Amino acid sequence: MKNSNKLLRTISILYLFLFLFSCSSSNESIEENSKLKLSLVVKKWILTNDLTAESPTIVIMSIEKNGYFQIYDSIIDTKFTDAGISKIQSISKGQWKTEDNKLILNHFSPENKKPEVFNIKTLTTNKLITIGSNKKVHSYKAK
Repeated sequence: MKNSNKLLRTISILYLFLFLFSCSSSNESIEENSKLKLSLVVKKWILTNDLTAESPTIVIMSIEKNGYFQIYDSIIDTKFTDAGISKIQSISKGQWKTEDNKLILNHFSPENKKPEVFNIKTLTTNKLITIGSNKKVHSYKAK
């Protein structure tokens, strides 16, 4: 009887170690997925909503690794730049973070005291689709 109890205890301890090891390795993969997602978000994104061949500007959201973002109009029509208008027109800037499947933008401007929260619907190396709190869909392509 003593040998069977000892064997049962040993097997139980082995299962416990295997269970704990499997849990810690799954946490590492979740952490790696978060880092991968973070690396996918950090880049310049061109807003493709309502973008046509005749558009004089494109809206770019630059998300930087250091936690800051900038949204700006980039004039692509040469008649505006030839007229002396600056090629870059700042729209907003601030700090960003991700939580779960959300992109959170904290704007530096006093008009935007509440952070903007966007649900990330799609995120790949070339495509970002978000849904704002007003249910508006924003489609971006990587620059």
